[in-house]
Amino acid sequence: TELDNLRKSKEKLEEKVAELKDERIPEIEAEIEKFEDKILNIKNKSLVKTLQEYEEKLRIKQENETMLFNKKSILNNLFEYTGKSYDESVSHWTSELKNLEKYKEKGMGLKYKEDIINDLKERRAQIEEDLKILIDVMTETKNELLGVERKVNAILNTKEDYLHCTTSNDLEKIRERLKDFLNENYIKRDRILDTINIFSEIKNEEKQKISKLLSKKSKVAEYLKEITNGVYTGVIFEMETGKLKILRKDDQMFEVEKLSGGTYDQLYFTIRIALGEQILQGKTGFFILDDPFIKADSERLKRQIEMLKKICEFGWQVLYFTSKDEIVDSLKEDISSGNVNYIELESLIS
Repeated sequence: TELDNLRKSKEKLEEKVAELKDERIPEIEAEIEKFEDKILNIKNKSLVKTLQEYEEKLRIKQENETMLFNKKSILNNLFEYTGKSYDESVSHWTSELKNLEKYKEKGMGLKYKEDIINDLKERRAQIEEDLKILIDVMTETKNELLGVERKVNAILNTKEDYLHCTTSNDLEKIRERLKDFLNENYIKRDRILDTINIFSEIKNEEKQKISKLLSKKSKVAEYLKEITNGVYTGVIFEMETGKLKILRKDDQMFEVEKLSGGTYDQLYFTIRIALGEQILQGKTGFFILDDPFIKADSERLKRQIEMLKKICEFGWQVLYFTSKDEIVDSLKEDISSGNVNYIELESLIS
């Protein structure tokens, strides 16, 4: 029934009231007591008696904290330093401010302007960047000067008078020394070129003389034709290449390096005879020969001996050294007749 329901509701309410009295209210009272202790503790620490006084002090504290934060930001912005601790930062800021005390009087009447400070910072950063570039340029220039110093001393070979290059004055001295060095070497070069030209002229003159000596109608060609029994009829000297060639009777040209040993000796012998005649300009003299026909066969040897006899008939004298008995045998008749003076060196030495 409705009455029973009301009774049950009443019982539940009574149970809750009893629970509040026994459990919840004591808990709330304990919390109130705890907060009262905290409030009392705050009052004692803050030296206030009322809530209004505490709220006023809290407001002042928050304002001071905000102001301190702003000041710290300004100091960090000005001196660009963040310490590991607050005390370390304060110590750094204090030191920086002391360094600025000497400018205190100079700054009278000036007002702090953030835009001016930022502009000065940008200028400072630009100056520092320019300074870094200048330092790099100076370092590079110093290295280049050291390179110049090494090269110049190597060129001038200045062991006793070593040249240093660290300043612009040193560089100017080196320039003067190099200028003198170049002038001296230009003079030497001109002298050397003149000498080379003189030797070139002498060389060309000698080549012309040799070319004339070895022409087709020269004595060399005449003697060569006779001594080779007409096999070779002339000698040609090429002035451009400086090579000597021999002309065979069939008009074939050969380089002297390709001749046989005997023919080469014949050519050499005829050149010596013709050259001797040209040097003495028609006068007679003497030849000293050391077995010039050692590679000749019997037929060549006979013709070469006849050539020697022929030039002796023109008034030439020949001092002929030989180790070949064949030479002595071919001259026996001339030795017996007295045309050839034969001397054995072994008997002469003993």
